[in-house]
Amino acid sequence: MEIIGIKIVNNGNKKNFLSISFGSYNYYSLYCSILKTKTKLNMDFTSKVSGNRVSIFIKSKHNIDTEGTFEIEWKFDTEMRSWGVKDISVYATKVSGYVYVNHWGEIKDEMQKIEINSDDDEWVLSTEVNLEWGDEINPDDLQVDFQTKTLTVVF
Repeated sequence: MEIIGIKIVNNGNKKNFLSISFGSYNYYSLYCSILKTKTKLNMDFTSKVSGNRVSIFIKSKHNIDTEGTFEIEWKFDTEMRSWGVKDISVYATKVSGYVYVNHWGEIKDEMQKIEINSDDDEWVLSTEVNLEWGDEINPDDLQVDFQTKTLTVVF
């Protein structure tokens, strides 16, 4: 089951609910009571991205088409105090998957499958957060840059 998004809901009282969507219309709520002491809520997620949610930047002297299929492991953390929420953060912890490069127009068409893993020393993993209050939180885009060897997860 893939997690589609997360949303924080406050119903006008001091009780906050964290809604997690597991599909088009199914929402599950997790009750978080804000205590007088410091409280941290950490959650780990895995999301799959492919198609137009993967941007691939690769230079080639030949005619190519590219497509990517990836799995993104990410964290959603909150830090709360008695006066409210001190911090909300979201960041990627691991990216793994494949880029398919279709070389066409040469003597023979050729499909190349390239495995990519952020745990490899040659790739750098970064997170870009472009969220506004009320947005769902989930990976919106994965940018794979072969020139800089950077994997950027955009929320």
